[in-house]
Amino acid sequence: MNGDMSADYQKMYYIMCDGASRALDALPDLPDNRPARELLENALLEAEEMYIDSAGDARLAELLSDLLEREGTRYMELNERLLKDPSAAVPEELDRKCLELIERMQGKRKK
Repeated sequence: MNGDMSADYQKMYYIMCDGASRALDALPDLPDNRPARELLENALLEAEEMYIDSAGDARLAELLSDLLEREGTRYMELNERLLKDPSAAVPEELDRKCLELIERMQGKRKK
């Protein structure tokens, strides 16, 4: 074994699911075997659901990371330009009205 201690969970998943599936095929569908068959079937379904969820979560995290990297850079550059542009400042009166509206809306949500 090399120094890499990370587990290949995908390979383990395939091995376990294949073994459970072959065990189900080999186990006759008799009344005495039904509890064991149900346990194996439920474990397979649960493992499949977890595997699909984790694969989807990983892909979503990757997509979001890419999006944040691209868009974050763009928005940071835009923010820098706006901070340097005096004409981009929000007028004080508008700023005050916006803050008042936010406070009113937060008060309504609490009720």
